[in-house]
Amino acid sequence: MKYLMNAFLIGGLLLQPMYSSPEESRSLKILLTNDDGWSAIGIRLLKTALKRAGHEVVVVAPNMNYSGTSAMLTRADPEVEELEDLSYSVSASPATCVLLGLTAIYTLEEPPDLVVSGINHGANLGPAISFSGTVGAATMALTFGIPAIAVSADPIGKPGEDPSFIEHYERVADFTARFINRISQNQSGLVLPSGSGLNLNYPPLVREKVQGIRMSVQGRSTEHFPGFLRTEDGNYLSLLVELNQDDPSESDVANYNRGFITVMPFNNDRSLGGAEFKSLNDRLSDLSP
Repeated sequence: MKYLMNAFLIGGLLLQPMYSSPEESRSLKILLTNDDGWSAIGIRLLKTALKRAGHEVVVVAPNMNYSGTSAMLTRADPEVEELEDLSYSVSASPATCVLLGLTAIYTLEEPPDLVVSGINHGANLGPAISFSGTVGAATMALTFGIPAIAVSADPIGKPGEDPSFIEHYERVADFTARFINRISQNQSGLVLPSGSGLNLNYPPLVREKVQGIRMSVQGRSTEHFPGFLRTEDGNYLSLLVELNQDDPSESDVANYNRGFITVMPFNNDRSLGGAEFKSLNDRLSDLSP
C-alpha cells in the first residue's frame, strides 16, 4: 500500500486540482458498473461524461439495487438484457456484472483498459468499504489484473425535489472523467499499475468549497456501519452504528470530513506481516499437524 501510494505521489498525477480545462487523453475501453442499478442517476451521468471525454463505454450493471453486497457472486445463470448499444442490465450482483463483462462481453485476452464502478449514491469510506458493492465490483476487476476505480459521493439535496441534487452528480461525473484522463497520462501506457485500484469519494460540496484532492489511507471510523438492535419482544432490527476509532490524520474519513476529494489506493493483497506475525510463526513452528 505504501509503495503504491508513493508511486502516485512521485508521478505528480494527483497533486494539482482538476477544475479548469478538459484533459487531453487517449481513448480508453471502459467497463462501467455500479451497485445502485443500471437506471440510477450516478451511472447514467457518468456514462455520458466518459463518452463525452472520448472513451468507449460498455455498461454492465445490476437490474436492481445491490447496495451492501461487497464482492458477492450470484451463482445462478443471470438474465441479461441489452437495453441499448453497449449497455446491459443483469440480474446479478455488481461483482458478478464485472465478471460477466470481463469474460462474456469483453474477453480476458482482450480486456478493457479500466473498470469503473459508480457513481455510488453515498460515500464509501473507512471500514464501510468492506461491504460496499461499489468497491466490491472494483475488487473483482483487480482479481484479473484489470485496474479499477470505485467512485462514490454523498448527495446534495433530495432527488426529485432539489435541482442541486442533479447538478452535484453532474459535477462528480465531470470530475471523474477528467480524473481518469489525468491519471492515464503516463509513459507506461497503463491507466494504473496492474491489479491496483482507487477508491474515490467526492464530498457533498459545491465546487468552490471543495478543498482539493488528497491521497489517503483507509480510515477506521464511520457513522454508517450496519448493526442490529434486539428488542424486548425478541425481534432484531437493522440499524446503523457509529464506529468511534482513532483515524490517521491522512485517512479517507478525516480528509473527506475536511472537505477534500479523497483517493485511496488499494489492491487484493490481504496478507499482513510484521513482528507480531513473526512471533506467531515462532510459536507455531513445532506444533504437530
